[in-house]
Amino acid sequence: MVWSFVICNLHSAVCRRVCREREQPPRFAQPGSFEYEFGLKWKTLYQMLQEQQELLKKNFEDEVSKMEMDMEAALMEQHTAMLRQGQFCNNSTVDGCSTRSR
Repeated sequence: MVWSFVICNLHSAVCRRVCREREQPPRFAQPGSFEYEFGLKWKTLYQMLQEQQELLKKNFEDEVSKMEMDMEAALMEQHTAMLRQGQFCNNSTVDGCSTRSR
């Protein structure tokens, strides 16, 4: 029972302190101060990181699109070559292609 009393008193003291701190206006660094200048440097650094991540994502998506187009073109070339060799695609076979009997 003693511990619960101590914990309740401690909890209420912490709650009162937090409430007092929340009543105070936010504390921002004053323009021109050391903290303000380094805060701006950090902000610029994070903005640069976000821009580079967006650029990387865009470049990756462009490369994926290019790869898909190349893959489609190569697949068309392969099918064309197979047709020229007398083979045709048949979706009912295991490998997808069969030779034509003449």
